[in-house]
Amino acid sequence: MSTTRRPARALALVSAMAALLLTLSGCLKLDMDLTFHADDTVDGTVVLAVSSSLLESTGMTFDEAFGSEDPFDGEATSSEAYEDGTYVGRTYHFADTPLAEFGDDDMKVTHEDGKFVVDGELDLSAGGETGLSGGEVRVAFTFPGEVESSNGTIDGSTVTWEAQAGDVVQLDAVASDGTSDGFPVLTLVWVLVGLVVVAIVVVVTVVLLRRRAARRDGVDAATVPPAPAAGEVPPAPPADQQQA
Repeated sequence: MSTTRRPARALALVSAMAALLLTLSGCLKLDMDLTFHADDTVDGTVVLAVSSSLLESTGMTFDEAFGSEDPFDGEATSSEAYEDGTYVGRTYHFADTPLAEFGDDDMKVTHEDGKFVVDGELDLSAGGETGLSGGEVRVAFTFPGEVESSNGTIDGSTVTWEAQAGDVVQLDAVASDGTSDGFPVLTLVWVLVGLVVVAIVVVVTVVLLRRRAARRDGVDAATVPPAPAAGEVPPAPPADQQQA
């Protein structure tokens, strides 16, 4: 019975593959850009590449030198050739990959109690052992909510680590899963509705008070006789009032 290597150790395989490329070439590009979702799935890309000038000197392609087999073999991944003028390699794509299929004892990404926790290391020390260093190493993790703490560079919901060949990159981060971030939408709707109702009540009250004041002013004006114009003699009271 044949078995398929699932990406249950995806992050560990990145470290192993990077170490292999460092040992064989000494000039590595690793660009890992992963997005973790609250439903415990992962999307993103991993670029693994080596110096194009090195490959040109050997007369080999990346696949010929390192193999074209996907190290993250599984239904949720695909890969394609990568080339940027300096490095040549492959880009591996992840789509809706279960979070449980990432990490091992040396690299863990867990999700519980509304938090994502990253705890581990990316060992690129193979380059240092051969006296080689440099290259480009970048790891970026994006979460549904804000990154609360990390030893990397935090930018909102993304944390980034940068290093070079020969380093052992410590990855530590705590981020919200977004379920408790911000103001609940439904609550916000009810607050807005309440504010509108209060505003309507205030407007209606002001209108009614003005109408009552206008009616009262009209009644008072009707019961008071107008003052005589200048030069006019007030009319004499009725005869019965004069006799009295």
